[in-house]
Amino acid sequence: MKERDSTYSGKLTDIGNAGPMDIEILLRIASGHTDQEIAEELGRKQDSVEAEVRKIFMKIGTRNRFQAMLWAAKNLRNSDWKES
Repeated sequence: MKERDSTYSGKLTDIGNAGPMDIEILLRIASGHTDQEIAEELGRKQDSVEAEVRKIFMKIGTRNRFQAMLWAAKNLRNSDWKES
């Protein structure tokens, strides 16, 4: 796992074994979407999304959606963001 510091501005793919779906879910969380909304938008079950969200929080070292939003704003580059 890559060590994060205040200057780290890498992509989520640089951390652990995060995949494209992790990035997609994190970006939707950062945009304020609920697990139910994410599940509907991605055509997945809500409990599956909830489990993935918990895994993402562990990968990036956050405990809740607010911390994950702050983490994404600080660490993901502008090119990672797209209209969700």
